Amino acid sequence: MKQFMFSCLLGLIFAPLFAQNAKIQGHIYNEAKENMPYTTIMLWENGTIVNGTYSDENGAYLFAALKAGTYSLKILHLGFPDVIEKDIVLTENEEKNVDIYLKKTAKNVVSTKDNMSKVMGDSITLAGDDADFSLSFGGARDGGSIYAGETDGDGVPDKYDDVPAEVVMSKSLVIEKSESEYSKPTEKPTKSVPSVASLSKPTRAGTASSRGEEGDIRYKKGLETSTKMPLVGKGEPIKEEPTKENYATKLTAGEVNDFGKWKMWKDINNEEFKAFQNEWKMIPKERYVIQVENQQYQPMPNLKVELRSKDEVIWTGRTDNTGKAELWADFFQKILQAKGTPEMIRVYFEGKSQDLQQISPFSRGINYMTIAKDCEKNKQADIAFVVDATGSMGDEIAHLRADLSLIAGTLKDTLKGWDVNFASVFYQDHGDEYLTKLTPFSLKVAETQLFMQNTPSGGGGDTPEAVEAGLEEAIQQLKWNENASTRIMFLVLDAPAHQDIETLMKLQMQIRAAAHKGIRIIPVACSGIDKSTEYLLRSIALATNGTYTFLTDDSGIGGGHIKPTTDNFKVEKFYQLAVRLVCQYTYQPDCKPVATNEKTKIETVYQSKVIEKTAEQAQKDKDEVLGKNEENNNVWVIEKTPSWRYFPNPTQGNLTLEVEGKIGEIFLCDVSGKILERYAVKENETFQIDLSVYANGMYFLRYEYDVNKWLSGKVILQR
Repeated sequence: MKQFMFSCLLGLIFAPLFAQNAKIQGHIYNEAKENMPYTTIMLWENGTIVNGTYSDENGAYLFAALKAGTYSLKILHLGFPDVIEKDIVLTENEEKNVDIYLKKTAKNVVSTKDNMSKVMGDSITLAGDDADFSLSFGGARDGGSIYAGETDGDGVPDKYDDVPAEVVMSKSLVIEKSESEYSKPTEKPTKSVPSVASLSKPTRAGTASSRGEEGDIRYKKGLETSTKMPLVGKGEPIKEEPTKENYATKLTAGEVNDFGKWKMWKDINNEEFKAFQNEWKMIPKERYVIQVENQQYQPMPNLKVELRSKDEVIWTGRTDNTGKAELWADFFQKILQAKGTPEMIRVYFEGKSQDLQQISPFSRGINYMTIAKDCEKNKQADIAFVVDATGSMGDEIAHLRADLSLIAGTLKDTLKGWDVNFASVFYQDHGDEYLTKLTPFSLKVAETQLFMQNTPSGGGGDTPEAVEAGLEEAIQQLKWNENASTRIMFLVLDAPAHQDIETLMKLQMQIRAAAHKGIRIIPVACSGIDKSTEYLLRSIALATNGTYTFLTDDSGIGGGHIKPTTDNFKVEKFYQLAVRLVCQYTYQPDCKPVATNEKTKIETVYQSKVIEKTAEQAQKDKDEVLGKNEENNNVWVIEKTPSWRYFPNPTQGNLTLEVEGKIGEIFLCDVSGKILERYAVKENETFQIDLSVYANGMYFLRYEYDVNKWLSGKVILQR
C-alpha cells in the first residue's frame, strides 16, 4: 500500500514535467525562399507572451519543452511587416513544424509633393504609393496633430483604425503653448483623434527644449514648424553646423572596461545596479571565457564558439583578436526561453568542430583549447558608427559628426596595410522624420564621412528612442565581413530604448545577434544618460565583448554628463580614445611561434628600467606642484622611479614580483591591452601572483610610474 501511494505521489510530481515535451519549430524565409537569420519570434498563449527566441544563421527556430495548448507566434524583422500565426494547437509530445514567409513591403517616406492622395479644403491625408504607410495632419480646428505609422493597406495607421482618415490641418503648425505645459508628460490617446498636446512628448531636464530660445515651438515628427527657422528635436532652432575642422577634437571622454574590473562589476551589479536588472531583463553575471590557440601558442581569432547544454546552444560568440571568446549563461532574464546548464564549449574552424568538456565559469578560471590550425594574420576590419540622430542630441551632434569623421580618417591612415570598411547608421524614433538611414560598408572612408556630416537630425522629444531599430539596421542590414578579424560598432546615444515587452525582446535578439557575429559594441554615452541607461549600455558592452565609454563635462560641451559608477577613470579626447580602442581590438601578434624554455630570448629574471629624473626635470615638476615662487628649492631631490623584477619567465603559473619603491597598482593585461587583473602593491613588497587560471600565451605586466607614463614587462605563460 505504501509503495502504491509513493508511486502515485511520484506520478503527480513528475507528470507535468513529462507532459511538457511538445515542440514548435520551423524556418523563417523571405519571398525568394531565402533563409532569414536573426529574426525575432515571440510565443504567445492566451494573450500573454510566454517565450521568445530568434532564428539562427540558417533561419531555423525552436521552442522546446512546451505543454499542450493553443499558441500564437509573432514574427518581427526590420523592413518587413509583423506576421502573426494564430491557433497553433499542440497536443502532448507533439512536434509541430511551422514555416513562416515574410513579404517585404516598401515603406515610403511621405512628402506633400509626391504622395498627396486627398485634398479636402484645408485638410489633407498623405499616403505612400502602396497605401501601406500614411501621415495624417491636424491643425487649429481640432488642436492640431500629426502621426506617422504603418497601415494595414487602407491608408490609415493601424494604431488609429477607428480614426477618420481625414484629419484637418492648417498651414502653420506653430503652436502657442507655454514651456510649463510642454514639460508635463502626456499620453497619446488610443482610439480617438490625436491632438497636438497628446503628441507633445515629455522632455528631459537639461535638453534642448528647456534651453532653446523658442521653447514654446515644437518640432512635430520631421516637419518644419515655423517659416522663420526649422527646429530640431525639443524646441531648439537649427544652428549652422560647424565644420569638422572647427569642432573636431573638442569632446572629452572616459572608458570603463568591466572585464578588467570584474570583481567591482559584480559588486555594483548586486548593489547600485540591482534595481535595473529587472528593468532591462539582463544580468551579466554567469560568465565563461575560453582562450583558443594553436599548437604554437598563437591566438586564433574569428572562430565561432558555442556555450552548450546537453541539447541546446546557450550562447554563441566569436574569438577576438587575442583568441578569447566571452560567453554567457542566463544573461537575459524572464523573456527569452530558459536554457540548460552549461556543459561544454564547442569551437568551429575549417569546416569542423572541437569540443571542450568539463568547463569552468570565469569565477574558477579561464577555459583554454588547443587546435590544429596554422596562424594567419588577417588584416580586415569592419567599423560602423550607429548614431542617435534625434533632437536631444543637438547639444553635441555637430561635435560628434566632426569627431566621428576624424576617427574614420585617422584609422584609415593608422591601420596601414589593412582593409578597413566603414559604415554608418543614423536612427530616430518611431513616427519621426525617418526611423533609420544607413550608408553601407565601403573602403572609401569619404562616403561614410559625407553621410555622417549630411544626414539630418531631429525628431525625438521623449526620453526613449528606437535604439533597437538602430541596432537591427546595423546588425542585419549592413553586410558585415565574415572573414574580418575585427568587427566594431560605436553606438552613440543619449537616450535609452523603449521598455515595452516587444522592444525588450527585439533588443535582446539584436544583442545576441551581435555577439553571434562577433560585433564588439562600444557604447558612447552622451549628455542626458541616467544610471538605468548606463546599466543597459554596460550590459550591452559586456554581452558583445566591448567596453563602455562616455562623454565627460571636461570639454564644457553639451548638457551635464553623469560620472560612471566605478572607482576611477582616465579622461581623454574622445577621438583619441576611439582610435586607441580600435587599435587595441585590431592588434595581432606576429605569426611566430612563442619561444620555448630552451630557445627563449626573454631573461628568466625580468628587471625593469630605472628612470631617473634630472635636476632640471625635478625642478619643473616641483614648480608645477608647489608653484614657482615656493621657497626651499634645495629640498627637492632627484627622484628615482620605483623598480621591479619578476621571475621565473617563462612561468608555468606562479610568478614572483619584487618591488622597490612605491608603485600602488600593477596591471596584468593581454596582448591587446585588455586588463585582466589588478594587484594592490605595498611599498618595497615581494609577493606572488598565480597565472595558472589563464591560457598559455603572452601577457604583460604594467604600472604607471608617472602621469600617463607606463612601464611594461612581457610574461610568457607556458605549461
